[in-house]
Amino acid sequence: MKTKKVCGNCKKEYVSSEDFLECTSNWRLSEDGRLWFNCDCGSTMCLPKGGYPWYSPSLKLSAEAKSIFNQIPKLETLPNIPSTIIEIQKCSIV
Repeated sequence: MKTKKVCGNCKKEYVSSEDFLECTSNWRLSEDGRLWFNCDCGSTMCLPKGGYPWYSPSLKLSAEAKSIFNQIPKLETLPNIPSTIIEIQKCSIV
């Protein structure tokens, strides 16, 4: 069974991985592991960690890019976006 997510603003339904990858932008990962993105209408949406097993940014990367991408989690100095900032962004979108 597929997990469905519906935009609270424009009511667009997200069911398949293609739905999430088309007409979305500004993907980011919060410190608690949730994936945040913007719907085409501008609304901010969130995917819980582990809630959508099909999502992996490395699926569309070349072998060279995958090699670099897989090293990113090892970089302890790479900052994550604090969840409080994500929450503030979510509340400020009208």
